[in-house]
Amino acid sequence: MKFLDPMPIRCPRCAAESSQREKDLLALRATCPTCGELFVDAGRRMRSGYDEWGDFVTIAQIEVTIERQLGITIDDSQWIQKPTLRQVAQEMREQVPPEQLTDADLLRLVEEAARSVRWCHADNINMDARPMDAVDPKRWERNNRFPN
Repeated sequence: MKFLDPMPIRCPRCAAESSQREKDLLALRATCPTCGELFVDAGRRMRSGYDEWGDFVTIAQIEVTIERQLGITIDDSQWIQKPTLRQVAQEMREQVPPEQLTDADLLRLVEEAARSVRWCHADNINMDARPMDAVDPKRWERNNRFPN
């Protein structure tokens, strides 16, 4: 996912048009040059777009990792939009023979696969969180993410 940089934006308060740097919008520090209004809503919408794409890619990476480990093909059409990693594991349960893995083993495998994604910065994987919150819960808080 990519946004225009700089991003043309219209101020919701004074209707002035300006161009804002993507990193300033994502850091929630972009302001209207005319009235000083913070463009927080625009930045949050951009973050949401990145998070939705990140969720999709994280789940796809987990699927590929598990397929390789188990030597199976998983039909992801039913679970690719599942909101938590636990729900992804529950959908996989339908396709992984119980004699191959117990429920606990499958959860552990999903957690290990989540930990293996390149962008994982979590100390602990929260299986009840959306994928991006599970693998990188502080992604929007890191100071080095948006250097000046």
